[in-house]
Amino acid sequence: MSPMALVPESWFLAVFLIFLFMHYIADFVMQTEWQAKNKSKSLKALLSHVGTYGLVFGFFSFVVIGLHWYMLAFIALNLVLHFCIDYVTSKMSAKRWAEGKIHDFFEVIGFDQWLHQASIGISLILLKYWAIGV
Repeated sequence: MSPMALVPESWFLAVFLIFLFMHYIADFVMQTEWQAKNKSKSLKALLSHVGTYGLVFGFFSFVVIGLHWYMLAFIALNLVLHFCIDYVTSKMSAKRWAEGKIHDFFEVIGFDQWLHQASIGISLILLKYWAIGV
């Protein structure tokens, strides 16, 4: 049985906060300037960003939770969600930035981050259920 299956709710919050920190590292610190400037118009740049994100996310996942069959599903789900979210929001934010609508740009960035955080939280709940075999 996975350690995730035994995680009480208070520790689940701690795991969620660890993953939010990981998200910050993967989505901001590790994102190159080229990826940030081009992911809205280049599939190669977006895939490069999601690949970098995936390496960090995968590493953190295995360190925090361990190696289990459902970890691959957990990681894959998060990478697909990250790609889909950034595919849409990067185009929205780039358009607003180009139009000089700075406030609207930051509204999109905030919504983008909320979507990422929600997807991490929901996938962690799914992971817990997968770990106990529900």
